[in-house]
Amino acid sequence: IVCGIMVCICVKELIPTAYKFAKGKTHFVSIGMFAGMFIMVAILTLFGYAGV
Repeated sequence: IVCGIMVCICVKELIPTAYKFAKGKTHFVSIGMFAGMFIMVAILTLFGYAGV
């Protein structure tokens, strides 16, 4: 439940606000989003291999 709430807040509020404040450099927002997703996937995969 908490994960769904966090995703909803991120998609509905944080990402549009980031694009608003980027002032023409929206590629930084996209790169940051995908970098964050990649880091989370990598860490969760490593946790899976470690058995945590």
